[in-house]
Amino acid sequence: MATHSVPLANETGIVVDLAGPKARVRVQKTSSCASCESKHSCHIMNDRKMIVEVDNALEAKAGDTVELSIPVRSLLKVSLIVYIIPIAALFVGAFVGRFWGKSLGGNVDLFAIVGGLLAMGVAFFILKWFDRMQNRRSEYQPRLNRIISSVPLPPQSFDSK
Repeated sequence: MATHSVPLANETGIVVDLAGPKARVRVQKTSSCASCESKHSCHIMNDRKMIVEVDNALEAKAGDTVELSIPVRSLLKVSLIVYIIPIAALFVGAFVGRFWGKSLGGNVDLFAIVGGLLAMGVAFFILKWFDRMQNRRSEYQPRLNRIISSVPLPPQSFDSK
């Protein structure tokens, strides 16, 4: 029986501290971060750096350079959901609003705008709920792949000032 390897999106970071079974890893923010389902476990430090909490299954220590990954399929699925649902809601809401505007004899453009914005707002609330539900699924969580190198990190050197 053949096993199929799952393509992974990999990032490199530095462990800045440990919190129980979790490691906090500083990584450079990339364009894929905006659509990541695991963004709730990230703490943005500035425009390009952020802290990601991951299970410390490899027992990495502060200062270690590590490789993180998330399955590409999960990343693509979440990207599709995060971008397509609000856009679809905007169009459907605008169409329904325009229909209501015509049937009520009101300003169809105003009804279309309000309907589109309301539908998009509802879509964002649904996505927030979806994010909370998916938070429990390991396929959407970043993982430590390997420890690249071990170098002690001076205390508090991860603060951005």
